Amino acid sequence: MNLTGLVNEYFLPTCEVKIPDPNAEVHQVISRWSDLNVSLPAIVVVPATESDIVASIRFATDHKLKVIPTGGGHGSFVPINSNTLYLDLNKFTSISLNEESKSVQFGGGVTAGQLVKACAERGYYTLYPNANGVGMVGAILGGGNNPFNGMHGIASDHLISIRLVTGIGNIVIISRESDSNEARLFNAFCGGGHGLGVVTAAEIRIFPIKDLGMDNERIWMRKLVFPPPAIDFAARLFVSLLHPSSKMLPMLVFARAPPNSPVPGAPVIMLTVQYYGRAATAENEAAILFDPEVDVKAIMSETTQIPVTSINDIAERLGFHGGYKEFYHCFLKDVTATALKRAYQRWIKFGVECEDALPASSVVLAVWNTDAMLENDSNGNGFFRWRDRGIFFQTTAWFDRYASKAKAESFGRDMLRLIIADGSKPAAFTNHMRYRIDLKEIYTEEMVQELARIKMHWDPQSIFWSPVVDGV
Repeated sequence: MNLTGLVNEYFLPTCEVKIPDPNAEVHQVISRWSDLNVSLPAIVVVPATESDIVASIRFATDHKLKVIPTGGGHGSFVPINSNTLYLDLNKFTSISLNEESKSVQFGGGVTAGQLVKACAERGYYTLYPNANGVGMVGAILGGGNNPFNGMHGIASDHLISIRLVTGIGNIVIISRESDSNEARLFNAFCGGGHGLGVVTAAEIRIFPIKDLGMDNERIWMRKLVFPPPAIDFAARLFVSLLHPSSKMLPMLVFARAPPNSPVPGAPVIMLTVQYYGRAATAENEAAILFDPEVDVKAIMSETTQIPVTSINDIAERLGFHGGYKEFYHCFLKDVTATALKRAYQRWIKFGVECEDALPASSVVLAVWNTDAMLENDSNGNGFFRWRDRGIFFQTTAWFDRYASKAKAESFGRDMLRLIIADGSKPAAFTNHMRYRIDLKEIYTEEMVQELARIKMHWDPQSIFWSPVVDGV
């Protein structure tokens, strides 16, 4: 299909439009976090206005393309191909903070890192994901897992309003005060919003940093690094932290030492605790991390205080675009030290099986108090099912050669089997879907049917790619 000559019929000169050269490398045309399921799109549109988005929808309708809006480009489950109109929202990056209403409105292309900084400069924080490069809208569409789950619950619980362009080109503003079909659409955006429209702006609650009572308004952080022989000790130490207070966020990471380290590529076990409150209280609640045996077993231990703007810096390495990456994840009610040790051993084995996966494949577990999540669910709204599970497990298979994909899939399935003690299906969420995932891991059958009904109402011609309608 030759689309070049048709561009001027649909788009104003102020709208940036690219028809990729068929011989171009994908990375020369678009930037994605993962190369899996990614090939050249039919057309790339970088809209400057909502009118440009409406024109994009009309173009896609006339030429039977699927519109895929993108902010941070981290949706590794989203298929990009010759049937795609790639809608890059990087010009929708406005951020407006309202201290009177205690809310912030941000554009559809704003990333977590941009919002972290903008809010902190005014003395506030909000519920952004744990990686700076992730798009804020995409994160909220899947519910919005965030560092402050224990205090506030998921981000979508605090979503105030959304402005979007629908599948027939209408501009709609929906909120918690909406009724009828608009209320159902808003509810869908709270955990199940992929493929329902182009979100050009969203508004979410903000919280004063000073109300956390942190010393010098800095996050208390304890970081321990253990060598491989200490896996049993590190796993038992982490398990002892499985029931934290609302302000504590323990994390366990299996990763490889970076290239600038004394032993590049060496496996390390890192246990961190962030505390969003007074340092003295943190040291009391995390007293076990100061046990003399910890210093004997760890190769590094440090206690620091970091500014809110650095909250996601620990995950910066994981945000690099390019390479083949896929998440295998689940929410858990409990985990054992034995399961963690077995998962660690399987992770080590994967690096041996696939040398191209050794440097960057990782495992992360995070733990939070579930009280706020459960309290927010009193009205039963939204499409996030796993509020009673306060442990998040995620392994990222990151490899350079596509030929390693089969072994990466086997590794991911093994990791889930090892970590889920009762053998049940993984409890997953939308943001970290993977190719050919069973949607029953994410939604109930009733939820799937409701999302399909909502999509049919607001996008009757199925212009937007949807995991529920089009499959993953």
